Amino acid sequence: MIVISYRNVYEPIGQEIVETTCPLCKTAADVRLELYRLVIETSGIVRYTKKITSSARCTQCEKDIPVTKWTKPMQDAFEHIKRTTKLEHKVII
Repeated sequence: MIVISYRNVYEPIGQEIVETTCPLCKTAADVRLELYRLVIETSGIVRYTKKITSSARCTQCEKDIPVTKWTKPMQDAFEHIKRTTKLEHKVII
């Protein structure tokens, strides 16, 4: 029998502060975008991908903002970071 273990890990790679109106509490506040890189571990082989993802949190109400409620400045900042960040794809055995 062959057993394959599989796990996704999100490695923090930085953060960005965006000044905008929070879509949840409707106040002018800073929104902190936490940036992560997807790392896939499969049976002892670690693969660092180029995929970048993010989470957003309002500094005023301290709530996580779902992607479906992101404002245009938040989306623009995330897209800019994705375009300018150069990550290397590497595999560690």
